[in-house]
Amino acid sequence: MSEPRRPGRSRELPAQYGDLRHCPASDRAAGRVALPPDQVLRNATTTYESALALLALLRAGGAGDLAAAHEIADAFDVALHHDNHGDSVPAPVGGGLAFHNGYESGDLTLLNDQGSTGGQRGDIRLSGFSAGSALCGPTGFCLTLDGATGGNNAFAGLALLGAYRQFGDARYLDDARTVGRWLIDQLADTTGTGLGGYYVGMKT
Repeated sequence: MSEPRRPGRSRELPAQYGDLRHCPASDRAAGRVALPPDQVLRNATTTYESALALLALLRAGGAGDLAAAHEIADAFDVALHHDNHGDSVPAPVGGGLAFHNGYESGDLTLLNDQGSTGGQRGDIRLSGFSAGSALCGPTGFCLTLDGATGGNNAFAGLALLGAYRQFGDARYLDDARTVGRWLIDQLADTTGTGLGGYYVGMKT
């Protein structure tokens, strides 16, 4: 389980998409672009891009680079152990856990409960966008990137191994192993009818 938050340490994943002052749509518009991309991707961060950022910072190796890498590794640890109760990644019997394909950039966890069937205080914030109840149901919020794929989780596992080698923090090694167990238990093709390997992922 992740450690308590340390003073002065950030708990967020790096931003990858910004908001370019679009006019939000409350429902799908007619035409080629149903919803503005800026609205759909607003403040989203993908797991694999955060993992690549972590690996690049570790390779750069400067003091500032390593501090930023440490923050991302800590954020991954929090994300893995504080899944969103409203839309969690299925956990197999083998005890593995996995990352969603994307999250909301910035402060990683929710500050308040989102109702009895939604995310709870301290849960991770999933990526998505607001577009009204006509499109997104009663909450008015449409989730994006909330599935879990083998590729995103493999990137995160590799990045956590890199963080363990650099910082010696056993949490990162444990997290990488936990993700590996999930990949094997949930995505390995054990049917014996094909070429074997792994399925792409699942929708949560």
